[in-house]
Amino acid sequence: MGWNDHHLDDGPADTGNVRANELVTWFFANYEDPVHNMPWDEGEYVFIVPERDAREELEEHFPKEDEHVLDLAINEIGNHGWQWVKISDLDEENFCR
Repeated sequence: MGWNDHHLDDGPADTGNVRANELVTWFFANYEDPVHNMPWDEGEYVFIVPERDAREELEEHFPKEDEHVLDLAINEIGNHGWQWVKISDLDEENFCR
């Protein structure tokens, strides 16, 4: 499943799902699971770049976003993992992607 293969269902009254999908799409365009690039040692990732928190990153980039929309996006992102690294951090460290 790729970063753009997920979508919240749009309900008849759209309770923020469209906007939450936009946030999720933005997140997965900019962050990825450390499994793709972080070394592994004794059962844990060795973070060569900072580990990022999805909620903190969304709140920083979308400070005026509705809390309900943020919660929807965070829940969807959480379905795909809970540890994240910023792709541009990897690029700066010259990781092969």
